[in-house]
Amino acid sequence: MFFGFLLFAVLTTLARCVFRTDELKEGYTSGSLISNESSFIGLEGVTTGVQAIVSHRSTSRAGFLVFDGVDVLDFAGPLKILSHVHHGMDNKVTDPAFELTIIGSFDIISTSAAVKIVPDVYIKSARSKLDEFDILVVPGGPPPIVFSLVESNSEVLQIVKDFGQLQHDVPMFPQARQVGHVQNSSQEAAHQANEIEFEDFDLLVVASGYFARPYAPKTPGLKEFKGQVIHSSVLEKGRASLSADTDITLRGHTVVIGGSMSGVEAASALALRESSSRISTNPATASSHGKNKVYHIHSRPFWTLPTYLPCETSDETVSFLPLDLAMYDLSRRPPGPVEYNIGPLSDEKIEKTNGYFRSLLGAEYEKYGHSQQQSSSTKPVSQPEWVAIGNDYAEFVRSGGIEAVMGRVTSIHPQSDPRTASINIKTAEDSQTLDNVTSIVMATGFTPFDSLSFLPEDVRSSLEYNADDPFLPLILDKGGTSRSEIPDLGFVGFYRGPYWGVMEMQAKFLGKEWAKEHDASVGTELETKDQSQRELLRNLRQPSTEARRGQFFMGDYVGLMETFAKDLEIERLPLSDDESRSGPVIPARYAQEKEDGEGQHTLDSLRAMLRQDHPTVQAAASLAVFRALHGTWTFTRTSVTGERAETGTVAFILRYSSNPIYDREYVLETRQEAVSAESQASSVGVTVFRLSEASTGESSSRIGVYHVTTDGDRETDQLAHRLHLTSFYRGKEAGEYVIHAKSIHSNATDGPTARQIQYSFHFKGVSITEWECFELEDSYTEGSRNIESQAQDHWRTVYKR
Repeated sequence: MFFGFLLFAVLTTLARCVFRTDELKEGYTSGSLISNESSFIGLEGVTTGVQAIVSHRSTSRAGFLVFDGVDVLDFAGPLKILSHVHHGMDNKVTDPAFELTIIGSFDIISTSAAVKIVPDVYIKSARSKLDEFDILVVPGGPPPIVFSLVESNSEVLQIVKDFGQLQHDVPMFPQARQVGHVQNSSQEAAHQANEIEFEDFDLLVVASGYFARPYAPKTPGLKEFKGQVIHSSVLEKGRASLSADTDITLRGHTVVIGGSMSGVEAASALALRESSSRISTNPATASSHGKNKVYHIHSRPFWTLPTYLPCETSDETVSFLPLDLAMYDLSRRPPGPVEYNIGPLSDEKIEKTNGYFRSLLGAEYEKYGHSQQQSSSTKPVSQPEWVAIGNDYAEFVRSGGIEAVMGRVTSIHPQSDPRTASINIKTAEDSQTLDNVTSIVMATGFTPFDSLSFLPEDVRSSLEYNADDPFLPLILDKGGTSRSEIPDLGFVGFYRGPYWGVMEMQAKFLGKEWAKEHDASVGTELETKDQSQRELLRNLRQPSTEARRGQFFMGDYVGLMETFAKDLEIERLPLSDDESRSGPVIPARYAQEKEDGEGQHTLDSLRAMLRQDHPTVQAAASLAVFRALHGTWTFTRTSVTGERAETGTVAFILRYSSNPIYDREYVLETRQEAVSAESQASSVGVTVFRLSEASTGESSSRIGVYHVTTDGDRETDQLAHRLHLTSFYRGKEAGEYVIHAKSIHSNATDGPTARQIQYSFHFKGVSITEWECFELEDSYTEGSRNIESQAQDHWRTVYKR
């Protein structure tokens, strides 16, 4: 799955670095490896080249099998790479080596992320002409989904079995062989396991991955607990419950143990399940789930960042960008050379980071998106705060959907019914007990040791291997790539931290090191630098500095990219003519060779994204608005005369999307203290807000407002209007922004006669603190920041927290 693509990426990048173009013989092909720097950009990055042996120049047909829940990286990575492989050495001549076909069961396939895939052919049709395909690529997916496909003997499994029966020669990979038979005998398997094959290699790259085995701490009482216990890596992020045994899940609480990324993701996914069940059309399910709670126990303070962050410009405007483009901006670094920072974090650095997040996210968001360190009379505040990513976590904490507890689980005590337990937690000042727990999710990360088990003991000793430290199991030089004592051994991707750009730089660095003749004087200089970095890493292993460890020991993404670029003598490409040092760090800016069309396209896309009028920015702002509406608001609705008409509350309740076109959905639950006759007449059914994250086109960047009526278990919806964002402006104070929107009606003929609606969303950081809705009698024109001056409003509704 993931590491299969990782290994493919490493090998192709190394090939480009080690073998020079003038050494390639006829019969090789060149192509592109696209690195995924940002989920928003997709798999678009720097062209590094694919070297593959081709026995002839015919085009091979590759089928990509996709299914609901397919891992998007497993699909997109090979698809992007193979689409760029072509015959010959002239990149300007189109002579593709592969003809690619996407095969699926439905018109639209929903991936494990927010991406939708439209297949070229149905599985039924593809099965009738399987012999036309030379290769069938089968991506992976979450274990429950894959197991379900296998156990149900689905058509996805059937096409794989059918293809396995065909006898194929793969011209692109002459050394590949097809497995025609699998021996299920345990005795035969044991016999084969004892056979050892030896083969000599000049160079060895360890690309076996860091996250080798799910980890769960040994906790007293855990083995005796007979409720549900799973690791977060197998928790479905979709609609399925922890277990099919609803008798257990409906009568107790769920506890997520562990902070950082996986803890926030798991707690948010489970809170969404509870939120969706609460407003289920099945009254019995809704009432039972409404009593459940999701507790999140974490031992470190952390900030939860939304996936889109505000970015101010010099022309009084503001836009929202993917968080990696916002945070990995070179302009955030102090003047002078950009160096890779490692070692324990100082108080100054910790406070500077916290200050940055406070100013970026805003005080309102900090109340719920920042789990602060608790003060203690015996222990000073000193730990660096970790970072997690999640759009829903903070608002679930605000609404009570998630109850966060900072502390450590000390013991688990099963009750008379061993499927129910109480959990003891040690906090900074005292202890706490959670009762009636029936499900536990261990979001406690992974250990890397299995990824190194094949290395001999003497090699691991030379690498200063420590089997007791999953944070820093090896001491490596040169950005985690090698050790000078073992020059023919290299590492790529063996670290915790931001991956794609650094991983590609690591592969380039190894290729260059192994291809060049070493200068003795340069070697001495590098050895001195390596020794200095080793001491910093060894210091991180000391108990006295453990509390000062950052979340990732290789977390300085910008510093790593710039340091590798300097070592590789790569000049960073500018994003504008007058730029000195600014803009996001992505791999496409560190191309080793002259940019081809793909690399230039990526840079042009990035430059366009940094403009406020780009559709990508509009889509990002739509998601930022949609995310910030989550939760309960008080409102005051007044008529044009200024008379107070009605007040009340409206709750935006997040649930699983009921429409496959959309990814996110709120059901509005309104309680009014005084209701006008007109409002009473128009309040039939339920209002639902929906948003699609899958595309950045104009139509899908608008929030859709629907009126939904229910007949039994069936819902019928009608689109009332869409919100089209019109302009973004800075507010009066620092960190304040205003985003305006107008209604667009689904039927063009309704536009002149339908009631026009204008919205104004007031942000502080990433939170909406107040928003207004104007229902207008007359048509209006754009062009003014003052919405109230454009037309006489019929109703004005103000919403506040």
